[in-house]
Order: sequence, then C-alpha cells, then structure tokens
Amino acid sequence: MKVILLPGLDGSGIFLEGVQARLAQIYPTEIMRYPVELTDYDVVMDWLAPRLPDEDYVIVAESFSGPLGIRLAAAPPPGLRVVILAVTFVKSPSVMPVFAATVFRFAPQHPLAIRAMVRVIAGRVRSVLSVDVSDQLRDAKVPLFYLQASADRLVLRRSGEYIKQVNPAVQMHQVDGPHFILHTHPDQVSDVVRQVVSQTD
Repeated sequence: MKVILLPGLDGSGIFLEGVQARLAQIYPTEIMRYPVELTDYDVVMDWLAPRLPDEDYVIVAESFSGPLGIRLAAAPPPGLRVVILAVTFVKSPSVMPVFAATVFRFAPQHPLAIRAMVRVIAGRVRSVLSVDVSDQLRDAKVPLFYLQASADRLVLRRSGEYIKQVNPAVQMHQVDGPHFILHTHPDQVSDVVRQVVSQTD
C-alpha cells in the first residue's frame, strides 16, 4: 500500500516531510508538490489525476487539499482505497478570509515555504473561498477518515462537525496540537495513518 500526501495552501509539501519520513519506514510514501502557478482546484485536479499511482494507495489530504481528496473519493481512480482528510474543510472555513491573514503567523517559519506561500496564497485563497464539495462528500465511494487538531485556530471544529453531518460514515480522529499538526506532531499523525492503513489492508 502506497501513501500519497497532498499538501496544504503553500503546495510545497515542506510541512509534510516529517510525516513522510516516518511513514516511509513502513510504506512507499510520496508528497505531491503542486507547481506554484496552479491555484484553481480544477486545474490542480487536472495536474494531479495523471500522477496518481497505478497500485493500491491511500491519500492523506491536508488543509487546502481536502476538497481534492473528497472529489477523488467521490469518483475514485483505480487503486484508491481510502482518503484521510487532515485539518481540512468541505466548504470555505468560517474564519475566511482571516485564514489568509493568519496562516503566515501560525505557520512554522520555514523560509522556502514562506516564499512559496507568498507566490500562491492569493489565488489559492480565492479557490478556498468558493469551494463546496458537500455533494461529493455525500457521494464518497471509498472510506473517509477525518483527522482533527484539538487546538486548530484556522479550521475550526465546526468544519469537522459539518463533514460528519454530511456523511455520517466518516470516521473521526483527534490529535492534540495546532492546525499544522502534520508538521509539529508527525509521530502522532503517522500513528493515525498506520492505524487507518492497517484497517484497509
């Protein structure tokens, strides 16, 4: 089973490298790093779809990438076994556009990531503001899991509650920590991913 990691708003995947390193000890693991010019969800999906593996795989879709993971779950490509939604949303978080202003303040201060975010944040925030994949979430054809951070100040608890409301079959997991839980707590997140994959195998 391969694990595909889809990054947050910056698209660089830098914040996922700790999780990747831990998961790679057990599973083939790949971060999909979005080109900076891709900001619209439809365009990102067109770029992503042909790069997905032919073998069985699990998707971990963080933050910005959550709607992409949900769309894939509704029309699963061959090999997609499960989607783990991490600190993400189905439609624009209620704190938008505060999200755009605060993401820099709460983000780990990695200079490469900050430069990437400056280039892409405006376009991707516009995409987040208009997204709503509620119908695709309702029609998901592969198992869905939701990973919620206990101290998330960017994607609030109500986003997870809405996901559960739309699709009660989604299994919820909570990890103590901030929105950038995949970066700050890679061990705990990796443990959850391993549990999900073990249920899927």
